[in-house]
Amino acid sequence: MTTRPPSSPVARLRRWIAPLRHTPLHPQWLVTRMQHRRTAWIAGHARGVVVDVGCADGAIKAVLSAATDYIGLDYPAPADRLYFTRPAIYADAASLPLQDASCDTLMLLDVVEHLAAPEAAMAEAHRVLRTGGCALITIPFAYPLHDQPHDYQRYTHHGLSHRLHAVGFREVRIEEVGDAIAAAASNLAIRADVRQMGTFG
Repeated sequence: MTTRPPSSPVARLRRWIAPLRHTPLHPQWLVTRMQHRRTAWIAGHARGVVVDVGCADGAIKAVLSAATDYIGLDYPAPADRLYFTRPAIYADAASLPLQDASCDTLMLLDVVEHLAAPEAAMAEAHRVLRTGGCALITIPFAYPLHDQPHDYQRYTHHGLSHRLHAVGFREVRIEEVGDAIAAAASNLAIRADVRQMGTFG
């Protein structure tokens, strides 16, 4: 059984501001106000056997259709020490313990920037998807460094498309969300948070 470590000042601060997450008083309000658009996009595309790579606490399962078969997968360290959860599968995104063509939807939600071998994870996503399946990927662009030291890259629209095509994806659709104001506000808020509190959102 995983035990939660003693509460730190940072953990207490996160719990204290959690109820403010959807108000202008939260440092990341301009980012989280777009969350409904993101969840609607995920819910609208996820179907069949859904593998959530880097599932964290598995919260996304709540927005999926009851007709889906959800499987959470995460790396042991973040699952056990950061999210205090037990995913269905412990594994590395670059080496999935799944058979070829075994799922209909594979999700990499805010995960790719944290992977030391992102192209390998994209290739694995392509390998395990059935014909007609889809990979749902979200990745920040104008966003502060977070979860350091494991924050390795950002991609332009063209860079991400190029890498996905290189590993075998034929149809790639990328939608950019947010605006300059939200990007600037999140950078200012989270950079200040990192500097002053030693934490990040």
